[in-house]
Amino acid sequence: MDEQSGTGATPGSGATPEQPGSTSTGAMPAGPTATSTATGEAALGESGQKVLREARQARREAEDRARAAEEERDALRAASQSDVERAIAKARRDGAAEVTSKFQSQLRTAGVKAGLVAAGINPELVDLVTRDDAFANLDVDDDGAISGLDAAIATLRKSRPSAFAKSGDFGGGNRGATPETPVSMNDLLRAAAKN
Repeated sequence: MDEQSGTGATPGSGATPEQPGSTSTGAMPAGPTATSTATGEAALGESGQKVLREARQARREAEDRARAAEEERDALRAASQSDVERAIAKARRDGAAEVTSKFQSQLRTAGVKAGLVAAGINPELVDLVTRDDAFANLDVDDDGAISGLDAAIATLRKSRPSAFAKSGDFGGGNRGATPETPVSMNDLLRAAAKN
């Protein structure tokens, strides 16, 4: 057999052709090679990276075409609907948007409270601080993650450090000193009689 002819599958059939000069029998190794998984795209070389870029570009174009086709389908469907059907479809969209908005608001509030407590905020101020505009405007993505929460907490910590101070006795009490021996009423009367 000639060194130029390989025993691998033909290109495009899903298998990788055998390289010229290779001494392999055409059988695939039992597991992935260390270089194919460890180095990633860098191991592909220039031609492999070019193919990968082209495949990604083709995928993006296909997604754009699919999105445009869905929009066109929706427009055609809306054009063929009666006024009642259009009103029902609009009410469904509006209802779904309202439910999503309400759910995201509740999720945002719970996430902000959890983040503030984890950051060490005074527990008495959690509900009040949660209403701050910096937290009310945070975005919640489809996975429930709150973007910008850490930055908003850091900004709050800088602007209002007292909110992260430990709560204490603000009533003019004893401030941690140990109480003296209690004085009885008899002792007070005796001391008053001496004066």
